[in-house]
Amino acid sequence: MIAVLSILGGQAHAQVTIGSGEPPAKGALLDMKEKEAANGTKNAEKGVLFPRVELSGLTSLQPLLNAADAVDATQKLIHKGIVVYNVKVSANLQEGFYYWDGTKWVIMGSGGNLAAGWELQGNSGTDPAKNFVGTTDNKDLSIRTNSKDRIHITSGGNVGIGNTNPQYVLDVADTAHVNNLKVSDAPLLANATNMVIDDNGNVGRAYKTASNFTFGDIYSVVMGAPITNKDPHNNIIKIPLNVQIEVTTPPHTECLYFIDYNMPCHYIKNNSDTVKIGYIGVTLFKTTIQSTAELPEGSRKFTTFRKGYSNTNAIGMPIIGKATDRIRNESDIPQKTTYSLSGYIEMNVNGDEVRFGMYAATGENYNWGRGTMSVLSYIKVLD
Repeated sequence: MIAVLSILGGQAHAQVTIGSGEPPAKGALLDMKEKEAANGTKNAEKGVLFPRVELSGLTSLQPLLNAADAVDATQKLIHKGIVVYNVKVSANLQEGFYYWDGTKWVIMGSGGNLAAGWELQGNSGTDPAKNFVGTTDNKDLSIRTNSKDRIHITSGGNVGIGNTNPQYVLDVADTAHVNNLKVSDAPLLANATNMVIDDNGNVGRAYKTASNFTFGDIYSVVMGAPITNKDPHNNIIKIPLNVQIEVTTPPHTECLYFIDYNMPCHYIKNNSDTVKIGYIGVTLFKTTIQSTAELPEGSRKFTTFRKGYSNTNAIGMPIIGKATDRIRNESDIPQKTTYSLSGYIEMNVNGDEVRFGMYAATGENYNWGRGTMSVLSYIKVLD
């Protein structure tokens, strides 16, 4: 009896094989197999069935231990590495394999189950409130290719690209290329002297100070067809010429706008008329969100009076106008302004034909001239 117990005791502390009478592999404390397979091929036709338990919480060893032992620090360390298959789904637990790391249960993954963790071919059924790529302790996160750190996120939230020690929320260590970055109506900072971005996404350097005007932009428009009017009247009428330009004064800036236009005007008169048209001209208007008003500096008109000895039944001349407008925008929002042209006819009692923009859209008189308008802007950042 003593000899038998001595043999069993020695075996209980040695390496063990379960499933066959063959000796275990040399490096295995527990070897489960039905037959030996020295070349690493199949050695069994059955698997291991792990215990299925209903875990009570992510940081509790119950029901493996009673309530008192489950909170004991020594027991928590003793059970470090124990593996179970959880079948109870709760707010913090999912169904699947878990191992105890000494303080909490950690899910183990396999296959397409959410419990599998992040797969190389993507995941489905994820919940951003629970699932994430990153760290849960006060450690940085490194994203690498070819074993080199490409994107580095510090535990404090700074992101470095090509930089393992970012000092800012975004810290790029090398050349950055921005494609099609749209910035519309962005405010100009009072002391912005380094970088500007236009509406096409182009990035460049600009030197703007609070004391000097710098070139802003140039706008232009050309009439596509003449505007004709021959309504009889004995007062003054104004006819929109479909020539207008909208400009934007950015927040906290002052802009100078130089307006130029050239508008051909033609009067097809009748020599038998005893009363001629008084004046023909062009009126320049300025429209903002608050109102529309004439800019007298840029409005022009001329008289068409001629004695009856002329056999010419049409006269024409260009009306050229210029004006300067100064807009100061101290608000936080962009200010839109539209400059437009309107035809001016005074006392056309006989209903003679008056034409603005060009004599004809086609034919031999096409090159008499087309109506044009341009606006040149200069900008200054306010103090």
